[in-house]
Amino acid sequence: MLWLRICLLALWWWLPLIAPAGDDCPTLPTSAEFTTRAIGLEILEAKIDAATINSITVIRLAPEMWSPKVWDMRQVGSLYTQQKKYLQPAYSVEESLTFFRGDVVASSAGFTQTYNAPVPAGLVQLDYVEHSPVFQSRVLDGFVCVQPSGQVSILSRLVEGVRRAPENAQGCRDAVQAGPVLVFDAKPQISTHAMTTLRVALGVDAAGRTLLVYSPSATTRGLGCALSSQAIGATAAINLQGDAYGGIAFSALLERNAKLEGLGTPDRVVATALVFARNNGPSAAMPSPNLKMGSPQRTGAASRLNVEPFNKAAKGAPVVSCSETRNAMCK
Repeated sequence: MLWLRICLLALWWWLPLIAPAGDDCPTLPTSAEFTTRAIGLEILEAKIDAATINSITVIRLAPEMWSPKVWDMRQVGSLYTQQKKYLQPAYSVEESLTFFRGDVVASSAGFTQTYNAPVPAGLVQLDYVEHSPVFQSRVLDGFVCVQPSGQVSILSRLVEGVRRAPENAQGCRDAVQAGPVLVFDAKPQISTHAMTTLRVALGVDAAGRTLLVYSPSATTRGLGCALSSQAIGATAAINLQGDAYGGIAFSALLERNAKLEGLGTPDRVVATALVFARNNGPSAAMPSPNLKMGSPQRTGAASRLNVEPFNKAAKGAPVVSCSETRNAMCK
């Protein structure tokens, strides 16, 4: 009998340590709900105070009111040259806002391979033209796809039970590779908690609305659980960035009228962004993405990119080293 008690006591002590971490799926408070801040824009803010996610902010955009665009930061140098503004590009989410008019929301999107003159890790496609090739990895397992209609969707596939990015973004007007996929078919896709860090994500709900998501501290599973909750209702979601270089920014007009503030670190260097411009009122400027980077008319970081246009002709996919990258890609 004594040995039985000892065994039961040992089991009670060790069970929390050996139980799968994925069993802990945090939930949102019942008071969490969306409130309207601008035409076609709603926001949900909730404190969760769980070990796997401490809070979440979700910006819900109506697809008929907001036009999405994938933005490659390597455009900035050539755009400055065209405008005769000989400035050193900041390559930031905040800077991307300056090329659009009216109400604009922008978020970091995808991972960055190098930061000096930022180069994306994985697929970037603008106006049906591939500017950066697909990178097959266990983390970058999906695309954010902007369809010709302007509808945003998340593309991913299962290969022998393992989630992978599609081989191409055929049918997408714009696309950017990111990961991991957090929610698919309205169910969380990550089974264990890994690294807790600042995260930016994107989701879509059953009504086709886009969800831009920010959390200052969350694991991928914690964020997936929150997004698939009834309060938010994401049917699909993907991690856009998971380090101190992610953020969401609003145009000055939108900040003032909707009483919004930037989230995270939108002033840091990133390779790609997602820009949403409200398509009524002042029309948004949509610069052509098919620009030649590294113009010989200009010196500096932009001219050293040496990609015309971008690295469309590059062979193979970029190699991202777990030991060298500054992203939490390998966590």
